[in-house]
Amino acid sequence: MHAKAHDLKCEIKWGGGNQVGAGSTSGEEVEQVNSFLSRLAITTKFMSKPARTNMLTLQCMAWNKTKEDNMCSMLCKRFHKTHANLAKGRESLKVLQSELLLDETQTSGFMMSRTGLRVDQGKTDTSKRRKTFRRRIREAKTKLPALLNEDDAMVEAADRVGSVDVFKDNHGFPWQLPCDGTVGILTKKRIFDKVMAVRRLEEEEVILLKEMRQHWKSLRQRELTLQNAIVEEGPDSGLRCILSRKLNTLQMQLKGVREAYLQIFQTPGTHAEPLIELDDDDGGKCESSSESSSDDENV
Repeated sequence: MHAKAHDLKCEIKWGGGNQVGAGSTSGEEVEQVNSFLSRLAITTKFMSKPARTNMLTLQCMAWNKTKEDNMCSMLCKRFHKTHANLAKGRESLKVLQSELLLDETQTSGFMMSRTGLRVDQGKTDTSKRRKTFRRRIREAKTKLPALLNEDDAMVEAADRVGSVDVFKDNHGFPWQLPCDGTVGILTKKRIFDKVMAVRRLEEEEVILLKEMRQHWKSLRQRELTLQNAIVEEGPDSGLRCILSRKLNTLQMQLKGVREAYLQIFQTPGTHAEPLIELDDDDGGKCESSSESSSDDENV
């Protein structure tokens, strides 16, 4: 509510695009899941309670299975899209800076604090509440000289207040003064939005790289678990064949995931820490392990 329903100050402070660490796609997956479950709940509301519970459980399991199968391709697509948008955002920011004849120092000066924009907005805002305050201040400003003269006549010369700055014709309150510098509040807001968009895209890249690293580590951990389970089973066990088949499928998936993530981590301008698990030795291990598992199946 504060991000959209209130004035510019709340939008600057509470807007989703201005929150540090939020990235550029925060909450999208949650909205997708909620929409999916909402549609599913509507279509199953006339079913019996046990049947509806089973249907919801199966659909949630299918959602998780689809997400697990498409995790690699989804992360790669999101990264390429974010990387392209980041390049466009940086170029757009440079064009805006050259258009307004601003350097990096001036731009960073606008971004030092969000308070500056909120103060500038407060100086130029014309809401009903602030209009009432200004009217009362004008009325008090006209009555104040007579009250001060009356007070000065009752006290000694050393205790007299004398002239006050607010009586001068050239005195102006903060909202009557122009914004400091040659850049107006709307232009500052444009620069602020551009810089914030670039920062959110940079954070999104870091988030995606972290998710890729976690996805790869989870697959390797699952591979290790299957290998240990195969070793514990006897050579004549039927479960060993099933586990070997699962291991072979997982290692084929690992091979494709490794190739896709290597391309991502080697993308120019990514500035990502190298993933130790994605070295050449791991590829050989995956291939040798898949060959051994296929030998077990043949036996």
